[in-house]
Amino acid sequence: MSENKDDIQQDKEKQVKNTKLSENETVSKVASKIHKVPSQTWIGIALVVVVLVAGTYFYLNRKTSILTGEAANVKFSGYDGSGSAIYDTTTANLNMFHTLAKKVGLDESVANKLLESGDTTLWNSTNPYSSYAYTSDQRDKIIKMVQWAKETKVDIEPTSHLSNGDKVKVTVDTSNDKNNPIKAETKTFKVKGLKSVKTKSTNSLLSSIKADFVGFDGYGAVVLSSNKIKSNTTFTVKRNGSLSNGQTVIVKAPESLFQEDGVKYVGKRTVKFKVRGLSEFTKISNVDEVKKVTDSVVKDSYDDDHYTVTFINLYAFPNSTKTKDDSSYDSSSSAEITSQVEVNDHTAKKILNKRVKVIALYQCQYVDQEEDNKPEYVEVTISNLKDQNNVLNIDKINTDDDASHTSVNKSLTTIQHNLAADGIKLK
Repeated sequence: MSENKDDIQQDKEKQVKNTKLSENETVSKVASKIHKVPSQTWIGIALVVVVLVAGTYFYLNRKTSILTGEAANVKFSGYDGSGSAIYDTTTANLNMFHTLAKKVGLDESVANKLLESGDTTLWNSTNPYSSYAYTSDQRDKIIKMVQWAKETKVDIEPTSHLSNGDKVKVTVDTSNDKNNPIKAETKTFKVKGLKSVKTKSTNSLLSSIKADFVGFDGYGAVVLSSNKIKSNTTFTVKRNGSLSNGQTVIVKAPESLFQEDGVKYVGKRTVKFKVRGLSEFTKISNVDEVKKVTDSVVKDSYDDDHYTVTFINLYAFPNSTKTKDDSSYDSSSSAEITSQVEVNDHTAKKILNKRVKVIALYQCQYVDQEEDNKPEYVEVTISNLKDQNNVLNIDKINTDDDASHTSVNKSLTTIQHNLAADGIKLK
């Protein structure tokens, strides 16, 4: 019995030994086979592993273009040379919304709810928990969407003054945020389909302008009319308000006159007229009658009992469009006084034609035997006079409405100089 047990034990030991030998042989065979694999094969396996890892990384971190579908469509309208680019950002914004929602893991039902409700309160990153319609996790995801959305700008340029063949670019900018899932990109579109433009001469409009001249020689102004140009169109007139007979006046048209859809105007923007028909102002025949009225006005305030009133000079100022507020017209030589003249202004001729104001200068000395007083200089102004055949209609003037007087605190020499610079001395 003891011998049998020994035999059984010996058999088991032989089996274990044989098994270990078999395993060692197997490992040895495998190792031998591995050593026989070419190095190129190992390099290939390594490259496959690298590609798989890199592909997984780029897939998880890929950028999504929002310029797809209608968002990649630019429409053009208008005329060649003045066309416009029309781009609706609605589709791009929707694409951006869904891309961001997917990136942050926002449930589709929650995203749709946000779109349908138009809940803008959640898009306030300074108060991310302002709405209780969503869970804390959902609000955090939405706030992340907000951050990326604010960084993302969709722009198109140029959008106006386009011609067929021009290039228009739609650009998506993500403020260089590497974590923003939106793809920063630029797509270029070629302008096409703009309607052709007709060519017209500027003379087709400018030739319709007629010019009349009103006022006095040296103080003349132009009145413009046209049966083709809309009333209230304003022209710039060089030296208007100081025109003289024989001069050539330049009338400059506004660029707005030539802005017409489908039409390109070519040619000069100015038209010239010869000044004529202005009357000579210095031939006023009733100067003394005018002086009698100014004498009366000054003595109403400076009576003979208290003042010694002495007449000095009488000046005339033809009303014109020349004022200190006029803008400058840039010529090749200098900047000159200009005026803006409206075409078909039916009141201009009535207002400007031979209208005159006069200023009489007086010295008023207060009578006081005990004290030596300095003289006071007073200007008496009468407005709204009209020249009718070299006669000022002083008889038609109501001094309560059209006469005034002013004390001038300057030297006599300065006062006379200023009056002579702007007016004409009649007496």
